[in-house]
Amino acid sequence: MQNEIERFYVYIASVERYSENTKQSYQNDIDGFAFFISATYQITSIHEITHFHIRSWIVSLMDNHHSSRTVHRKISALNTFFRYLRRFEGLKADPMKKIVRPKSQKKLPVSIPKEDLLIGSGTTEPDSYRSVMEDLIVTLLYSAGLRRAELIGLAEQDIDRNRMLLKIRGKGKKERLVPLGKELLIKIDDFIRLKYLTVKDITSDQVFLTESGKPVYPKMVYNIVNRYLKNVPNLERKSPHILRHSFATHLSDAGADINAVKMLLGHSSLAATQVYMHNAPNRLKAIYTRAHPRSENDD
Repeated sequence: MQNEIERFYVYIASVERYSENTKQSYQNDIDGFAFFISATYQITSIHEITHFHIRSWIVSLMDNHHSSRTVHRKISALNTFFRYLRRFEGLKADPMKKIVRPKSQKKLPVSIPKEDLLIGSGTTEPDSYRSVMEDLIVTLLYSAGLRRAELIGLAEQDIDRNRMLLKIRGKGKKERLVPLGKELLIKIDDFIRLKYLTVKDITSDQVFLTESGKPVYPKMVYNIVNRYLKNVPNLERKSPHILRHSFATHLSDAGADINAVKMLLGHSSLAATQVYMHNAPNRLKAIYTRAHPRSENDD
């Protein structure tokens, strides 16, 4: 079984071209499953695996207090693995067909109140290259609704100054366009000019480089956002994704059309975007009160 697993990792990296983070996540999930069925049932061949073993693994995850979201992610990884096995490794039956995902309690995405976004970390050197870059990173994550990997991969040629658009390469190699405001475009151009004055050896076309010329990396971006949000009250998680959630929530609160929000976020389906429409009933009530002649509007 280990040989098939290793070939699967090569496949998702070289053929599907999954990101390093996604590949690592799949590796953790599949290795964990393989260890469980090997240690518990002494299974060594993919052809021995049945839905019973998979259900047993899922129960063990839940008994160990893994969140429903984590369990769903691990099941998705296993689905991808078994699809690969059927297509390339000669597996006849798919044991995933009888697997029912445990129900999960949907949680509203956490977002930051607009007024609290002004509470920033500000570094001790407000005009330094590092400080200007950190400020732009936080601004872009929120203003364009970017994922962390999308921000890191952003290249200079992705900036369309004439149309004031940003080309984003999202999940599954999908591309989308996000509008740029005039002030934000000026901020980006000012930073790029500063970069060429500060960074000596520029060999990458990525927008965000460290002073040594290397692209910024995931942990660095996380630390920047975490420091920026350290003073925001009642915020348990301070990750880059919180800024993306805030981008979508604030658009929704302002009455943005759900399809427009979907396109800006790069979601493949409306289901993923609908979680940001939690205040839709209040918006509809306000529209009805304002516009319908039989409403109870006193105006």
